[in-house]
Amino acid sequence: MPVLDGFEECRILKGNPEYRDIPIIFHTARLDVDSITHAFQLGAVDYITKPFNAAELLARVKNQVELHNAKKMLKFVNSSLKKQSELKERRLVSEIEENQKEIIYALTEMVEATSDETGKHIRRVAEYARLLARLHPNLSFEDEEIIYHAAPMHDIGKVSIPGEILHKNGSLTAAETEVMKKHTTNAHEFFKNSERRFMKAADIIATQHHEYWDGNGYPKGLKEQDIHIYGRIVAVADVFDALTHKRQYKHAWTLEAALKYIQERKGVQFDHKTCGTIFRKL
Repeated sequence: MPVLDGFEECRILKGNPEYRDIPIIFHTARLDVDSITHAFQLGAVDYITKPFNAAELLARVKNQVELHNAKKMLKFVNSSLKKQSELKERRLVSEIEENQKEIIYALTEMVEATSDETGKHIRRVAEYARLLARLHPNLSFEDEEIIYHAAPMHDIGKVSIPGEILHKNGSLTAAETEVMKKHTTNAHEFFKNSERRFMKAADIIATQHHEYWDGNGYPKGLKEQDIHIYGRIVAVADVFDALTHKRQYKHAWTLEAALKYIQERKGVQFDHKTCGTIFRKL
């Protein structure tokens, strides 16, 4: 091979993804250890010296072809097993998330049962929050679904608020207001140990939906971007529904009055950029 020797040819073949898996057998008159070692370092699978026995050559070629085919089959089986494993994992995750949704729905019913003034407030807030997430330029469809399923938990902490405060007909005293505010931190106690995405989102929303953009909200006094976008969106949805529906202590506001209030509270209570984008699209 005056132009290209076997070593170089082997190196070229092994460097090409299309041919690198083809088994290469060296057939040569060279018997020195360095040549044999170099051949195997380049990726050869066997080494036959001249002169050769035809039966031995055919047997070695047959063995390498069978081994090559066995490797291909093993690779295929491993790939299939990996895909099956990934599919099972996705199904398991999906089942777990469906279970989370069922738990959320059950808890939602429980929260609604504890309050005679909210009616379908919880479910309406979820629908509003999903719409606001859909209109938000920086949120995905996945965010939209997470917010929709987690938003019903925004007031879950109220199950631990005494009934005489929760159902009081009239304004709360300062002390009662402080007790009511604890529904945010109480909710965190429910969810803090969960690593599931819906439950983690519910934790964020329940804990942060009363935080104010200017830092004057509760329970932590978070400010601006420190408030998670999920909390900021549900804050708007929660207030909008509260304003537009009758409560024991107030009449329902008109749509125009509620929107005006939210607009006026941009940059104070609500995220001014988020609200600005949303209302422009509305």
